[in-house]
Amino acid sequence: MSHSSDAVARRMIWRSRFRKGFSGLHTGLVVLLLFLLWGMVNYLSFRHYLREDWSQQQLTAMSRQTEVVLESLDQPLRFIAFTGKEHRVRDMLEDLLNEYDRLSANVEVLFVDPDRDLGASSDLQRQYHLTKPNQVVVVHGERHVTVAMDDMVEYEPDETRPMGQAPRMVAFRGEPLLTSAILRLTGEQRPVVYFLSGHGEKDIDDFEDTLQAFSNVRERLEMENIQVSVLHLEATRGIPEDAGAVVIAGPTARIPQPELDLLRGYLDNGGRLMVLLNPAADGGLTPVLREWGVQLVEDIVIDQATLSGAEVYISRFADHPVTRNLRGVNVPFLRPRSVRPAVGESEQTPGRPRYTALAASSDQSFAKQDLTNNIMRFQPQVDAPGPIPIAAAIERTPVDSRPGEKSTRLVVIGDADFAANRLRGGGGLILFQHAVNWLLDRGHLIEMPPKPVEEIRLQMDRRDLNRLLLIVLVLMPGSAAALGMLVACRRRT
Repeated sequence: MSHSSDAVARRMIWRSRFRKGFSGLHTGLVVLLLFLLWGMVNYLSFRHYLREDWSQQQLTAMSRQTEVVLESLDQPLRFIAFTGKEHRVRDMLEDLLNEYDRLSANVEVLFVDPDRDLGASSDLQRQYHLTKPNQVVVVHGERHVTVAMDDMVEYEPDETRPMGQAPRMVAFRGEPLLTSAILRLTGEQRPVVYFLSGHGEKDIDDFEDTLQAFSNVRERLEMENIQVSVLHLEATRGIPEDAGAVVIAGPTARIPQPELDLLRGYLDNGGRLMVLLNPAADGGLTPVLREWGVQLVEDIVIDQATLSGAEVYISRFADHPVTRNLRGVNVPFLRPRSVRPAVGESEQTPGRPRYTALAASSDQSFAKQDLTNNIMRFQPQVDAPGPIPIAAAIERTPVDSRPGEKSTRLVVIGDADFAANRLRGGGGLILFQHAVNWLLDRGHLIEMPPKPVEEIRLQMDRRDLNRLLLIVLVLMPGSAAALGMLVACRRRT
């Protein structure tokens, strides 16, 4: 009996051990399978993933145009950031360059700190002739282009900045500059833009920080891989054949009739022209513009929504390639004139120029018609109520256009100072760039607008700082310690 009971007990013990062993083996297999599944999921997620930028400012969201440019790279491209960690756009630049690196296997990113990497810094300065830090060298083959980090920042204009405060960063334009550098290195044809001279126009060669000059415009266009030249029609006797566009920036004297005839013929043959005119100075262009559907009126646009009325701030623009991507950009105009559509034949008539108002003043504005008095308030019987168009784009496509034949494009803006050096921190340069790129058929650059940046500044005086330190360093830790002591005392009792 005892022998039978021992056998049963042994069988039960072995059965129990088998069950435990099988259960342990089952658990081990489950854990192993979970690890394998975890590894497979991670492997697949590294190979196939979806990346989205859900931030409000979308600073790292790359445009489709940049993706196309990177896909076309046929040899390695290097970004060498020669900068330290103290520059205000260092973090944004690093995120942007990482996106370039992610989008193409041909892209390599390297950061060189001029204060820490002394050896590499010396080699970099000697190889690429760098004289100062905070620059990005874009290298493609044997060629390279240098982009300054300070040029990637747009600041608020002096007119809108509170007295005594440092300029606030309002936009980051790293992607347009870097992608333009890539296009310049990979062989995109460099267009030529001529600035008419000899009639009191804005000087593009004045780099002595003259407020009325257009030297900042020249630098910005050259960074966009555009060749900028001065045009003297009295010497050339015609528009050069390589002219991608011609700019007439604020003439103060009348343009002679033979030169006007040359400009008229240039437009008739599919030319691209930008005209910037201040009030009471049309340079004799009124009849030429009238032929292209633009009516100039001797007036000044006054905006009663501003402090002085002389500045007209535009932040809402038309749905046009020039202004479509200016969301969040504020463009100041200084005493502009109206640019209205001419009264005449309908735009629907085949072959007629198509007028589009790019920017208009607010409802609180008006066009002052009588320039002989200094009355700055609206006069119902004399002045025209707002909104008033102050910038327009005109395009005419030939009725029987041949393959490869270009349409005529014209941009007219009733202010010649909105992009001058005095407003270098405003959105005038961006509007000017977009207009030039539209004239040059470079829509891929218009689709890469600057990214608006919202800076949150905490204004605190010494008293507020002491109060914050008291709360953070004394009250909050003290409250946690007091609560812990209270819980400990209650447990003991």
